[in-house]
Amino acid sequence: MTGLVYKDLMVMKKTLLIYVIIGAFYGYLDISNGRTGMMFAMLLITSTMIPISAIAYDERCKWDKIVNTAPVSRKEVITAKYLLALVLTAISAVMVFIVYLFKPGMTISENLATVAVMSLMAMVYQAFLLPTIIKFGSEKGRMIMMIILFAPIVLIGVLAKQEIINLSVLSDFLESNSHLLPYITVAVVAVIYLISIMVSVKIYESKDL
Repeated sequence: MTGLVYKDLMVMKKTLLIYVIIGAFYGYLDISNGRTGMMFAMLLITSTMIPISAIAYDERCKWDKIVNTAPVSRKEVITAKYLLALVLTAISAVMVFIVYLFKPGMTISENLATVAVMSLMAMVYQAFLLPTIIKFGSEKGRMIMMIILFAPIVLIGVLAKQEIINLSVLSDFLESNSHLLPYITVAVVAVIYLISIMVSVKIYESKDL
């Protein structure tokens, strides 16, 4: 399975180089402008999109037909994509942490919190996007992917505007349970991620390749 991850990294090596350059550029802007979030957002998106691009490359060169003649299970093929996503998320987290060490006024604890939030957000997006792309393919799945990316933000905004949900109440609840929130969040994201892997494996195993 590590061979499959290595294959994706080699195929995407030029993209990964651009990914590092973009991360460094936005990190410089974050530090020089005194803002936090530009590098965070770019690496969050990139660490999610590269595994999806890897799937698109596989489709284009008919890799699925080749790899399924090898002594590798379909479960391992899909798990390797998730492992690739986690590797890229870890690389992104390290990049953010290192760059933000030079950010004036940011403490180590704030830096670690930023890295943790970025990593968990990346995992949530990966958990929803990867099964979508595996199910519908990179072409058909792009529109659904955009809906998944932006629908939660739009939905929360609409519900808050219509006073269906009260964001201040939610904020108070989160603040009052702040000591438990990190553990709950990590547990929930881990469960979502594992369910996503199982769903993706099920979808891929049912495909007629």
